[in-house]
Amino acid sequence: MKVNLRIPGKLFIVGEYTSVEGSKSIILPTKKTINFEVVSDKSFIILSNQWNSDIIYNPKNLDTNETWGKGLKIAYDFLKQQNIKLIPNKISVDSDLDVGKVKLGLGTSGAFLVGVIQSVLQYHKVFLSPHETYKLSVLALKNKFEYSSFGDIACSCFNRPILYRKPDKLTEKKFLKDSLEKRWKGLIIKPLETKFPIFVINTGRAGHTEKLVQLYKKKVSTETRKKFIRLIDKYVKIFKVALEEKNIREIKNIILYCYHVQIKMDQFMDKKIITKEMNEIFTIGEKYNIVGKVSGAGGGDNIFFIKEKNEKFNKFMIEINNKYKNIDGLIRGIEN
Repeated sequence: MKVNLRIPGKLFIVGEYTSVEGSKSIILPTKKTINFEVVSDKSFIILSNQWNSDIIYNPKNLDTNETWGKGLKIAYDFLKQQNIKLIPNKISVDSDLDVGKVKLGLGTSGAFLVGVIQSVLQYHKVFLSPHETYKLSVLALKNKFEYSSFGDIACSCFNRPILYRKPDKLTEKKFLKDSLEKRWKGLIIKPLETKFPIFVINTGRAGHTEKLVQLYKKKVSTETRKKFIRLIDKYVKIFKVALEEKNIREIKNIILYCYHVQIKMDQFMDKKIITKEMNEIFTIGEKYNIVGKVSGAGGGDNIFFIKEKNEKFNKFMIEINNKYKNIDGLIRGIEN
């Protein structure tokens, strides 16, 4: 038996930091994917085009310090609880989400985790719904609940633009299947059908999301973070309606408001969100009156701007494309 899967990454549009603590967010999947192939073997093996060598592992003794180990452990635990015999296999992983060794900040670790879990389960003829896969993936990372929104996982599971809100807490039962069947209070994963009029730029520098989220919680007071959550929830609601109505003026206003929230966060965080490269790109945007914001935690990775059909935007695109990489072609849900 052979299993082949293609798992997308993500691009945050609105609600990056605040989604960790319960605001809504909007996230797009990538067209590029991490690709998984599972075939029978005499041993349990996992290999990746990002690694120097194959790893032979024992399902009873997995390295759970690594993302792949966390994914394999919870997948095999699930199978054991269902009294399904474990079959030796080889998992081959080939990532298109990064360019060589260059990290693009498109949710590689979340897609990797989801793909490992789905690969193992489907190889053993167990097929979960996107909601169930999301819950099992989150349970694999339960020690990161305080510092992760798990929005990348949701986007990888559903492979569609989504309105997302993380659960208020994890629902853990003795048996994993019972955890998956229970309603998780506060969880929202709602597919969005609208197209996004954006232009996405990679800054050429990799960010470090978990470190930045930890810094955010350390530097920004609880009361201020609550204010940011209320603001972003308000902006997400208006932004969603503006997208549906194709109201470019309102879309620009909301993205501009979100950018100003990011500037305030950046000031609290010793200017770790908006890098030198980002400042250069935003300065070019201001010259042409083009509105944009950081996607994700910042410190590198990606920026997007609202597309407009005018000469100023055309000039902006030409100037930006001469210096930075346009990654529109990697993202699903963007207007042509």
